Amino acid sequence: MTWRLAEWGATIGEASKFALLDPTKNLSYKLGVAGHLKGTGVQYGAQQDGSTNDKGEHVYGNTTFYFNRESGNNQAGAEMIFNPKSGDFTCRVGLEAKQEDHTWRFKLHSSGLFQAALHWHMHKAAKATLNTGFNLQDAKSGKVNGVPLGLTLEVKY
Repeated sequence: MTWRLAEWGATIGEASKFALLDPTKNLSYKLGVAGHLKGTGVQYGAQQDGSTNDKGEHVYGNTTFYFNRESGNNQAGAEMIFNPKSGDFTCRVGLEAKQEDHTWRFKLHSSGLFQAALHWHMHKAAKATLNTGFNLQDAKSGKVNGVPLGLTLEVKY
């Protein structure tokens, strides 16, 4: 089910799975909201997962938050996941900056993983992508002896 809240530009949704003969046991659901802030380029979302066990007891699942911001040719986004069992947050952040003939892309994960890429449109039929990635935790502790580089060439005819 979804409901569109036209006044403030949000959509609320719910999805459930359950047994028709006993809907209180082994129920799983997802509740979510998504929308945008008018005139800002900001989009947001949140999702709550949950379930009931075979005794009918409620169990909270992960809570996830999403944000995205577009400004001209550039955009940034983030995903944050809260795990109530462990109390941990997992976060991912990304940035994309488009220029006339090339695009920069960066990703950072709460685990320390960092990725970067340069995507270059050399010609209407040829593209090249240079990328790298390493763990910042390893760099901080001096375990990075080199940075891997990948190169992909794409030619269309």
